[in-house]
Amino acid sequence: MKAIWRVRELSTLAILAFEIAFFAWYLWPGEGRPHPFLNAANGLLVLKYSSIYGIAAVGAAIVIICGGIDLAPGAIIALSGVVAGGLFVDGHWSLASSASAGMLAAAACGLLGVKQVMPMHWGTFPALTGTPARLRELVASKGVEVLDLKPGETSE
Repeated sequence: MKAIWRVRELSTLAILAFEIAFFAWYLWPGEGRPHPFLNAANGLLVLKYSSIYGIAAVGAAIVIICGGIDLAPGAIIALSGVVAGGLFVDGHWSLASSASAGMLAAAACGLLGVKQVMPMHWGTFPALTGTPARLRELVASKGVEVLDLKPGETSE
């Protein structure tokens, strides 16, 4: 088993090294310009944006290990980002309080999903996929009920 694990890890590292080498060659700058791909700023940017996927992967692994499947984490991440960003930019909240509100929105989605799943003995798939979409709809409409209107109609 350890030999298979080593082969998998080495093949993953080999593919990563190949990708880095390919893009370093393909994006090679000319005439003394700095390299647009192989630089410290780009490396930090890759680490910054891949961290959220690593955190989400840990949560998804827990759900999969427990025998379920859940499509909601991406929507919940988006919803909490909209809540935190909206409060920080439009509401002029502090960074700490807007981030806390975003985390509370994500926790509320989780609790709502658990309240749907536990009593009905559903799998995680049908219950948790619709919850974030409905909450995202309410946030986007600033709490106003979203209706199915035909083009040109208004809700008033």
